[in-house]
Amino acid sequence: MPEQVRNGVDGALSSLAGKEFIAPTESFIAGEDAFMSLHVLIREAAYHGVLKRTRAEIHERFVDWAERVDADRALEFAEIRGYHLEEAYLTLAQLGPLDEHAMQVGLRGARYLSSAGKRALARGDMHAAANLLQRGGVLLPGDDPERPRLQLDAGEAQIEVGEFLLADGALAGAGEAAGRLALRELETTADLVRRQMHFMTEGRGSEEELIESARRAIPFLEDRGYYDGLARAWRGPGGCCGSCTPPPAGTGRPNGRRSGRWRRLASRATT
Repeated sequence: MPEQVRNGVDGALSSLAGKEFIAPTESFIAGEDAFMSLHVLIREAAYHGVLKRTRAEIHERFVDWAERVDADRALEFAEIRGYHLEEAYLTLAQLGPLDEHAMQVGLRGARYLSSAGKRALARGDMHAAANLLQRGGVLLPGDDPERPRLQLDAGEAQIEVGEFLLADGALAGAGEAAGRLALRELETTADLVRRQMHFMTEGRGSEEELIESARRAIPFLEDRGYYDGLARAWRGPGGCCGSCTPPPAGTGRPNGRRSGRWRRLASRATT
């Protein structure tokens, strides 16, 4: 920011506050002043009156500033930082083909949003998790292996909140992307979860078919060491950790042992 502009910021803020366009509010960064707009329409008009490239720069520079002055609270404010980088990326995407800088903005935003989404998963806030993980995946390029992983997690969160059409799209996208990237263990997992969802919500297929699918998938996933997928495979057609469904054919494991195995694999998948 030019020095003459910086020197006029305090006076401009005081003037706007005196006219009741803005008002002081609590700052999430200690020692820094914060203001809130008192008129939504005026705020939106002012925002959209700024050139798109300038808006993208402001969003990105806000995150740069926040990282510099409040580096210790990156996790706590990951969603806010991710939102601003997301806005910067989507605005740049409207201006033409994305260059390397724009791609890096997207990657930064995806890291923040996916971090916030995984924290939401951990605390059981599935609405927030589905939203954040889906948005994080959109910011990643199509050849990034993290994208189908986020789509898979988002799809499962959407199942939990009853958004089955959105879940179907996310799981199908995860499987297709994983297939293109030769991530066979992830492709297998996405297909299995999608089959389980269709069985639970539509009665498509049969429990025996799901058990057979899991029986075929488990050795493959074990061989790949993909514990995230194994946890999902052992969960069973009913989505209840194996406590209400028989084990896959030929395993010989009683339900209690199967449920315990799922919990152990789930623990390993998150470490």
